[in-house]
Amino acid sequence: MPKSTTVSSGGKSGLTSNPIRSAANAITELAIDRERLTISFRGAPITATLTELRLLAALVERPGHVLSRDRLLALARDDHDSVVASRLVDTYVARLRRKLDELEPGAGRLIETVTGAGYRWGR
Repeated sequence: MPKSTTVSSGGKSGLTSNPIRSAANAITELAIDRERLTISFRGAPITATLTELRLLAALVERPGHVLSRDRLLALARDDHDSVVASRLVDTYVARLRRKLDELEPGAGRLIETVTGAGYRWGR
């Protein structure tokens, strides 16, 4: 898994900058640095917990792919022995959407809800 990821909604990820196009076609940029534990969106830092960072990384590294709540928890948390309700993912997603929306209204919609299945990073 890369230590630093910059992604686009077009399905590309890597170590270089790629534009993200939201539903409103605004060009944005999201960068996740796993080594420094930082997230930036359009150059602005996003304060996030370690679990939020890992959950967001799990989504953006698999653009267009639907990930169930259980799968997202497995990818985002290291404490596999703890009992955590899978609905907790909904709280993490709501927080991430709110943080993205604070930087760019509507950007939270890049995390799509797939009813009955889970979440995916915008197509």
